[in-house]
Amino acid sequence: MISSDNHLIASGDFDDKVIIWDSNNGEKLSTLEGHNSGITSLAFSPDGSILDGGSFDRSIYLWSVKKAQPIVKLKEHSGQVTSIAFSPNGKYFASASLDSTVKIWAISKGKSTLTLKSPIPSSVMSLAFSDGNKVLASGQEDGTVVIWITKTFNTDENEMVQYITLHVQHAAIRALDFSRTSKYLASGSSSGQGIIYNIKNGTVYKRLKNHSGGITAVSFSPRHDILATAAHDRTIRIIR
Repeated sequence: MISSDNHLIASGDFDDKVIIWDSNNGEKLSTLEGHNSGITSLAFSPDGSILDGGSFDRSIYLWSVKKAQPIVKLKEHSGQVTSIAFSPNGKYFASASLDSTVKIWAISKGKSTLTLKSPIPSSVMSLAFSDGNKVLASGQEDGTVVIWITKTFNTDENEMVQYITLHVQHAAIRALDFSRTSKYLASGSSSGQGIIYNIKNGTVYKRLKNHSGGITAVSFSPRHDILATAAHDRTIRIIR
């Protein structure tokens, strides 16, 4: 995971620890501890001051990057945490879990304020926020992509949340990313299939050439004219 200013890199492994590195010289800056099982997901806040970490132990830690100390431990999921994503405004973040839920956490409150349950229950494997803070995409183990829409996710259970379900794959959705205009959503699955959706009408905009291994990451360029996909087949593909 790379910070938004490109100065820091965070890495996590099965040894329960998270390491922050200087991206300029490769120097190890700090080691963050707290989890008692392997690290499954990491996310920097937009300003780079906080690092979130999810784990097999079902907990989430928020660390101060500057102090290299934990801010809070959160444990409300009943299953392994699989993915974490910060909202672009940095006020809240989302977590996904094998317990088939997505939780929205308010940074200022240190607790979850909203629990999203898919209309098609399945373990949730990936997350992505749109740049407008009002749309969240979640990818499921059964191949379903759910688009959650609301005025603000920094709320309580009483606010109406709309959703759209997209189900055109039959393999776990391991990676998601919105284009910077939020018009398109790219997904990558464990079968190696990549798909770009048109969010405005919920249709498939483009099916990508399959990787021979499961896709682990998808990312649009800042100008949204280039998409990169990475996979277990040890290749990275650039789609223009």
